[in-house]
Amino acid sequence: MNDKSSARTHFSSASLRHFGSNAILYGVGNSVLRGAAFLLVPIYAHWLSVSEYGTLEIALQTIQILIVFMGVGMPAAIIRFYAEDAKNGDAGRLLGSALGVVGIAMLVSSLLLLLSPSLLLSKVLGFQAPSTLKLLIAIPALAECLTLIAMSIFRAQDKAGKYTLTAICGTFFLILFTLLLLPVLNQRLTGALTAKGLAYGSIGLVITYLLFRVNSIRFSLEKARAVFRFGFPLTFAAVGWFFLLSSDRYFLAYFSGTHEVGIYSLGYKLTFILLALVVWPFELTYGPFVFANMDHKKMGTIMSRLLTYLILALIVVGYLIALLSRDIIHLIAPKEYESAYLVTICILPATALQGIHYWSNAQLHIMQKTPHIAAFVGVAALLNLALNYLLIPRYGWVGAAVATNISSVLAVGAQLVLGFSTFPVTLELRRLGIVMAVGVALCFSYSITHALTPHYFYLVNGAVLLSVPVFLYCMRFFNSSEKQLFINLLAFHQRQP
Repeated sequence: MNDKSSARTHFSSASLRHFGSNAILYGVGNSVLRGAAFLLVPIYAHWLSVSEYGTLEIALQTIQILIVFMGVGMPAAIIRFYAEDAKNGDAGRLLGSALGVVGIAMLVSSLLLLLSPSLLLSKVLGFQAPSTLKLLIAIPALAECLTLIAMSIFRAQDKAGKYTLTAICGTFFLILFTLLLLPVLNQRLTGALTAKGLAYGSIGLVITYLLFRVNSIRFSLEKARAVFRFGFPLTFAAVGWFFLLSSDRYFLAYFSGTHEVGIYSLGYKLTFILLALVVWPFELTYGPFVFANMDHKKMGTIMSRLLTYLILALIVVGYLIALLSRDIIHLIAPKEYESAYLVTICILPATALQGIHYWSNAQLHIMQKTPHIAAFVGVAALLNLALNYLLIPRYGWVGAAVATNISSVLAVGAQLVLGFSTFPVTLELRRLGIVMAVGVALCFSYSITHALTPHYFYLVNGAVLLSVPVFLYCMRFFNSSEKQLFINLLAFHQRQP
């Protein structure tokens, strides 16, 4: 009995250490890759007008929705089934079949875009050369989709190092081409979109070639149907999330103009810090970790513990972003964007909810309930469209933020209810209550100090933030194994020369 208990303890600690190390690697890679959009903000803000930046953001959002249709849920399908198929020696058939589905989806999506009414596209995006615009959207979408599929294979194979290296190279090329085409050649909006296509095209072709060399990839119609049945409903979920989180740009452009889209988009970009530091590393690591160990008896306990720490991380990092948002805006953008920090604060709750969404996804993916995810997100997206239509004409970007938060609460709340009913996980209610108390205290601190001078504002809130770990310790938040882990980490650090 003791041996079994020791083995379970070893599994938990070793698995969590592996989870943590991968999360760090994925955090670096994903922060660099997706954070490129944030790193490019100063270039866009200084070399494009506010209206041009707004138009660029709408074009970039259009690229993202096109990628959803091109990917047709295959990244999630690869991650969900790779561990099982690899054990059976069937991984090559999975990869080949998934890539075949993606190839067909890419062809169909590109043709639909190129054949779409040019006048409508030009009117929506405010761009006067619709034929050129179609190519400027289609080529980056194809290249980025190819890159993301290849990187999802790295995730499924638990190759966090290769994933991170690919992300760093892709970001380097994106920044390099953007600097060349905007500040140097002054290509403005066209140059920004061309740089995206060149960067993702370069890295996507290279890693896809390497994957075909290393893996024995083969296509199977039967397997293609299986992964399509799993992944296709997720396309609707992704489309729903797109409309939920991005349709407000189109409504703002129509009712308020691209100038307000530019300010709203820049403020929204700051919430990417929360995504890059917490949500995306968790998303990239959590799914493969759970699916590889979902038959283990203690997985429910580990999932519950990870949710507790996820919410704590979302609250603390979100609070830091709120504190620094005004100064970050001053640092990266001209004075015309000064009010964008208010957008950041209003959008942070919806951004944090994305992390809870990814945690709950695993419950429904295990039980293969992907159509339900699509249904919940679809209903929330329809609500978001209605709220955007009603609120944006009257309240501008504030209405957009309210619509996004309400719709996100509905989507994530409904998904959690179904997740717990199909794959029960016992929550750490006491520790979650302590975490919620921390969140309330931090919000209260910000609200009563935001009007102070910067010196006192940072002094007071810095003291409050430093008191959080003390409060957690006094409330006996940490269990014995977590305390021992902290002690071991501290001892290891002290042994370093």
